[in-house]
Amino acid sequence: MSNKLPLSTHVLDTTVGQPGKNMKIKLFKSKDNYWASSSTSFVTDENGRFGEFLKIDDEVCGTYKLKFEVEEYFKSQEKECLYPFVEIVFKISSSNEHYHIPLIITPYSYSTYRGS
Repeated sequence: MSNKLPLSTHVLDTTVGQPGKNMKIKLFKSKDNYWASSSTSFVTDENGRFGEFLKIDDEVCGTYKLKFEVEEYFKSQEKECLYPFVEIVFKISSSNEHYHIPLIITPYSYSTYRGS
């Protein structure tokens, strides 16, 4: 197993060419056909990053969902947006790999991919 934490994200706001700092994120894991939520909401740092969702020793394999509070983020900048939140569902299939899930946003669009 790698010493790197298993899951991280990076939010980029391309309307201003800056990191999406202070965006709230919630992590969910699929269990028995429902989404079990983590007890904590997470917040991106000044660089739009967060990487402490899961610990190295957690049982990490499974299907997850990251919920990004996009509307709240844009309201803090006095901007309207189309999407109140963005949910990205993905599968972690190996505890030996790092999964980086970036989110690129504007008030009217978003994109994601598996990063490194």
